[in-house]
Amino acid sequence: MIPLLRPTKLRYYLTAMQARGFGPAAVLAGSGVTQARLRDAAFLMDSRQYEIVISNMLRLTGNPALGLELGASVKLTNFGILAHAMMSAATLREAVALWVRYYNLVGMTIQLRLGEERGSRWTMLIDAQGTEGEVRRFCIEEIVMTANRLGAALCDQPYQPERCFFDYPPPAHAARYADFLPCDIEFAAPQSGMTTRAPGLDTRLEGHDPEFNEWSPGTILILL
Repeated sequence: MIPLLRPTKLRYYLTAMQARGFGPAAVLAGSGVTQARLRDAAFLMDSRQYEIVISNMLRLTGNPALGLELGASVKLTNFGILAHAMMSAATLREAVALWVRYYNLVGMTIQLRLGEERGSRWTMLIDAQGTEGEVRRFCIEEIVMTANRLGAALCDQPYQPERCFFDYPPPAHAARYADFLPCDIEFAAPQSGMTTRAPGLDTRLEGHDPEFNEWSPGTILILL
């Protein structure tokens, strides 16, 4: 069964592509998604439709590093109610737990999980089994950069990745990775993910909202 997803991130894609000179019709071509459907608050789309849109964006721009660029430009507000839930968390650990659990509800069906912790260092692992080729690489690049952006925004301090590792060979644009990721970069690794030096998972968040934070995960799921 193909999961149904909120089109939250798709709206961000349309804005980003419009700024690059590509209108919604070209970006959405062949996906079955229309601007009219996006105005429907109850509209849901599946992962195949997201993949078609991503393929369109890569083709239109001719930019294989687009995933890096879009991930580096994303803002917390691009994630709707999930962003508010993360900002309201008491610690980065709680915020990351929300993102791990609900990220696929506002974007691609890409699985995330926390890996090893060593002191303040921690690792996020990425599983993108449902996608292939350039779309899969886009999704992994985008989520790594998104993690950097959201971590810095949530904690109001620089995000310091220690190592980023990718389970595919160096792509043709491998040199671009160093422009976005100030850390060790490894290709052809057993799995994709990133290890963060700081901030640590127990960093307190200034935006903590105890009342909102008490809402059950089930309530957040309903809102999403």
